[in-house]
Amino acid sequence: MYSLVILGLVIQGGMGGVQTAKLIRAHNPHVVLVVSSGYADGTSAEEYGTYGFSGAIMKPNNSQQFEETITRL
Repeated sequence: MYSLVILGLVIQGGMGGVQTAKLIRAHNPHVVLVVSSGYADGTSAEEYGTYGFSGAIMKPNNSQQFEETITRL
């Protein structure tokens, strides 16, 4: 079982991050879910807690941003 999952919001031709987060939370309500997105216009990346995410890392990003967010969570 995973303890931390990083999801994108938009998966072309697939299930998006919000829907995936709901499915993961249904199986493991304690998992840390992080959204990584380039969309910052009122989407779930800005209001990540509302959509079941524990944190957000906006694109473009770097390894330091990932490390800081994961350490904080």
